[in-house]
Amino acid sequence: MRLKHIKKETTLPKVVKAANQDISRRRLALAKLTLPVVLTLNGCGFRLRGVVNLNFSSLHIKTAGPSELPTEIQRLLRSNGIQILALAKEADMVLEIISEQRSQGILSFTSAGIAREIELVYKVTYRIGQEKNLSSNTAQTLGFRRELINAEGFALANELEQNLLYREMQSDAAQQIIRQLEFLSLPNGGIRK
Repeated sequence: MRLKHIKKETTLPKVVKAANQDISRRRLALAKLTLPVVLTLNGCGFRLRGVVNLNFSSLHIKTAGPSELPTEIQRLLRSNGIQILALAKEADMVLEIISEQRSQGILSFTSAGIAREIELVYKVTYRIGQEKNLSSNTAQTLGFRRELINAEGFALANELEQNLLYREMQSDAAQQIIRQLEFLSLPNGGIRK
């Protein structure tokens, strides 16, 4: 009677082993399918947002007026170990945000003459360089567009969605400025002049 009990215990691990082997085969098949995709994305330059390779340790940000964009850029740079300095002459690099513009246009109307689709536009003009040659550097402009469906009777919701889309465009602008800063950093630790 004891032998029958032992046989039942030994058959259970065979089932578990078979299930484990099946899971291992699935993982291997998934890895075989995923690896080419990952290598292709890596080869074309794709990478996740986050850590960037900046070969300078400090930055000064000049702004034309109050804005959330410098705050977003500071947050991204501080997470990568870059100091934000108050004086431009002490910083390795200077980012000057010359202007920011928000605008909107109507794309279509309803039969009642109410705006149905709205296009939101966000533009930021900036310049990057060192303090001594910043004024000679060419200003660059980033432009972003988003479309918004205007829901009749929901003015507050429309306004909240507009603000959300503008914040999203500001975040995209901050990411692109960070990538430009990364591009201007030379691998040997020097900054292009």
